[in-house]
Amino acid sequence: MEDPISTNSSVTKSCHLPIRHGLTIAELAIMINEEKWLELPKPARLYVIPMFNYKRSMWYDDTGLLLKFPFPELVTVEAVLSYSGLSFIEQTNLSYGDGTYTPFELIGAPWISGERLVVSLNNQNFQG
Repeated sequence: MEDPISTNSSVTKSCHLPIRHGLTIAELAIMINEEKWLELPKPARLYVIPMFNYKRSMWYDDTGLLLKFPFPELVTVEAVLSYSGLSFIEQTNLSYGDGTYTPFELIGAPWISGERLVVSLNNQNFQG
């Protein structure tokens, strides 16, 4: 798990999950249910059917299943992956490429100095 805690969604406000958590949807549902994060009168009855030949190292497009994109502006696997870590940009005055073929893959604003930004980021000594 990594990244900041999202507080924009009604679910993540009560669940306190990082934006990128690395859980499958089934693992997430089980955790929310068992931790009683939604304050339901009783836990939801969950039935999780394991996926045949699934490995945690697989990306969704490795499964051979049809990928239904969650939003009309997210039409590539790269955009979906970028969105998972950068959706908070929507709440700022930065441009995240809405209306382009590469939303969430390029972020910027006319008032940002690219050179100063690179120097500042490099001075942070981020790993990776």
